[in-house]
Amino acid sequence: MKKILFLTTVLLTAFSSCKDDDFEPLNDVAECTWHLSSEDGNAGPIIIGLNKYLALMDLSQGAISHRWEVSETGTKFLSGEMQWGQTDFTNMIDESIPHVNDLKLISVYFEQPGQHTIRLCNTFHKPVTYFYSKWNKDLGKSEKFQYVSKLEGDVYVMDTTFVVDVYAPELEPGVKVYRDAECTVEVETGITGGTDENPEYKTVEIEYGDKLYFKDASYDRPNSWIFNCQRAGIVKVEAETADAITPLQFRTLTSAEGIINDKPLTVNYTVERVSDPDNKYVPTAVAKTITIPLSIVVKPSSAPLDYTIKQVDQTHINVYLNNSQFKADVNELDHSTFSLNWTNENSNVQSGTVSFSSAKIVKSETGNKDLIQLEIANGDKMYNTDKMYLSCTENANVLFDGKGFSIPAPSEPNVITTYGFFFDDDFEDPSTDKNWNLTIDGKTPTPYSFVDNPGPDEINASARCFKADAVTVGCRTMSSKTFLGTVGKYTLRFKYYLVNKGTDGLSPSFVPEDKIGTTVPNGLWQKSGGWLHLLNKPGGQWTEFSCSIEGIKELEVALSMRFNGFKDEIYFDDFFFGYIEERP
Repeated sequence: MKKILFLTTVLLTAFSSCKDDDFEPLNDVAECTWHLSSEDGNAGPIIIGLNKYLALMDLSQGAISHRWEVSETGTKFLSGEMQWGQTDFTNMIDESIPHVNDLKLISVYFEQPGQHTIRLCNTFHKPVTYFYSKWNKDLGKSEKFQYVSKLEGDVYVMDTTFVVDVYAPELEPGVKVYRDAECTVEVETGITGGTDENPEYKTVEIEYGDKLYFKDASYDRPNSWIFNCQRAGIVKVEAETADAITPLQFRTLTSAEGIINDKPLTVNYTVERVSDPDNKYVPTAVAKTITIPLSIVVKPSSAPLDYTIKQVDQTHINVYLNNSQFKADVNELDHSTFSLNWTNENSNVQSGTVSFSSAKIVKSETGNKDLIQLEIANGDKMYNTDKMYLSCTENANVLFDGKGFSIPAPSEPNVITTYGFFFDDDFEDPSTDKNWNLTIDGKTPTPYSFVDNPGPDEINASARCFKADAVTVGCRTMSSKTFLGTVGKYTLRFKYYLVNKGTDGLSPSFVPEDKIGTTVPNGLWQKSGGWLHLLNKPGGQWTEFSCSIEGIKELEVALSMRFNGFKDEIYFDDFFFGYIEERP
């Protein structure tokens, strides 16, 4: 009893000591605040699952007027007593509650995925401010923000809109197919199961080496998109974004005289919603795969024969067919129809001709290119500093389209000299993408991609290149596959394209496999290396870089491209690293 009496005395003393101007009458209070059933960090937008609800309560005081406005499509209201652990809320849907109302507490139920809006609009007789905090993951701390009312006429309006992003728990894969990269010519696909009017599979005819372009049309927002067509050599080709146009090239004939497997090609499409490292509230969804209901018939190309010629080593040259295939029963060509002339201004003998001992056909059934393996006869050798001119007289009726194979005598060198290289990558072949990656510290990935050439010119007209996103702060390291580096002198060369005027530089160096991403000095494997100064270099054009590197021991190493304070987008192409051979 004494304790209660003492507390009453203290309270009476406190109230009696207040002056009249220290007290704000209750009818003069103006305060704006609200409460949501979502977690504090779940904002901008608020993320919830399909067939779930969000409760919102307006706790403002002194408001002249108050109303909620909820977007109508896919939303309803709940009312009644909710049971503990309840997951099905359909029995609580109250159709009588309008989407514009003046209730203090609303529970909004979401029946459709996608973004919805909930607007809270209050008016007050004097200014009000709502304070809140938001976590900044880049700064590693919370930042303070505020909403401030606006004077409209003779009242202060606090107008706030909550965006709610609703995700479905399951995905439904879907995709659109086009003949062109601009997606103006759509290819009609069938429907799973099919009907008499619309069969399950539609058919599209293309030529060998042609591309089809695929764009996601799935429900509901996957963040992983993978294409597979084993017979065409298309294995785990990933789209970069939901809006990305993914080109798939088909080098497997299905319609030609003498073809062994004439079954049309089909493409499998897998989508998944994986955990988002930047937003823990985005729900995951298990992977689902469909076979796109499209039969792809690949016919021989009507274009002139296209091929690429590369030196493999000092005694072998390969000829790759880019838009055709050899017949099933053709396993070798007449090697005497091939001739190789060479010139080398830096050797004692400055020109010559070599012959071949064999011309074997190597066929591919996985979408790669057929090729001719040429072996040099008589103990002759070719050097990668030679300029080489390969020609071939007609080998009749050896291709599936009934054409013969020949190489007209060239006026310019037509053999790509790649012997003695540890890597020689122009990024045209997606199968080599796995050899490259971009990290902050050798382990933590950072954005990179393989994209179209941003500005083809005389220095680099190739179609595809490597894009590094080095915009944000941090040590960016681009790494190649590892290889056995030995003692000797090497050449490193590549092409680069700056988006803007260059800042700082790049340090291309070779480091041990277990040191990728770390700062290591020269001397572990290489004696010297190149430093590429990019400061104030112009953007919007391709530039070629080359330097010499001396290996001082045998070691498993990899190219590690360090972005030394460089913070911008940059593109790379045509990486070469290897020996430069001198003809005796």
